[in-house]
Amino acid sequence: QIFDTGGIRTVARGLPATGVVLACLAIAQDATGHGLMYWRWRPVYERAFPFGPFVNRNHFGAWAMMVVPLCIGYLVAHTAAHTQTGPATWRGRVLALLDNRTWLLLSAIVLLIVATVVSLSRSAMLGLGGALAVGGLLAARRARETSHEPRALMGMAVAAAAALGAVLLRVEPASIAERITASGVGFAGRLEIWRTTLDVIRDFWLTGTGVGTYQTAMVFYQKPTAGVLFNQAHNQYLQVASEG
Repeated sequence: QIFDTGGIRTVARGLPATGVVLACLAIAQDATGHGLMYWRWRPVYERAFPFGPFVNRNHFGAWAMMVVPLCIGYLVAHTAAHTQTGPATWRGRVLALLDNRTWLLLSAIVLLIVATVVSLSRSAMLGLGGALAVGGLLAARRARETSHEPRALMGMAVAAAAALGAVLLRVEPASIAERITASGVGFAGRLEIWRTTLDVIRDFWLTGTGVGTYQTAMVFYQKPTAGVLFNQAHNQYLQVASEG
């Protein structure tokens, strides 16, 4: 409904504000919540890693991966607009850039990146890193074609430096390295889940087992594994194909 009335800026401004609140909540909860959601509720699934209002830290990462690039793009556009129409002196330009919207966007970018790393979600860190790398390459290419874009990229450089510093203060590099090196074990588990899901797809190739029935199907299909029941395919395409 907001988009129907041309309110793209309303959404683009609302998401950074939401991101600041969400990231602060998630980081605080991770540090002091002891595995409880909102410092009160323990997830039913004992292997869950709640992060903020998300019972799964990967779900937080999926949200952050979409919002951070949008905030960066808004920051670049906002900075470029002020650079073009702002004061002629460099001091005037700096003061013009340091407005409330710039601070909001910078805060959202930094806090969401820090929260993503704090969550130790491998998929989120990989996806966000890929998004930032692609965005940087496209920005560098555009900078060679326009005169004002290099100045606009200064905001991105400031955000990157602030995020890196905050990450190093909050998370030990050893923890990140340990999480990344454990990817092989996680991937092997995913392969087993995917193979089992393919068995379901072969048997119910036309309609699937029904929306929301994946976990029920796994009661019959997965090999006996102590204390583990596959409750999702960890692959959206396979999940849709198996459930229909």
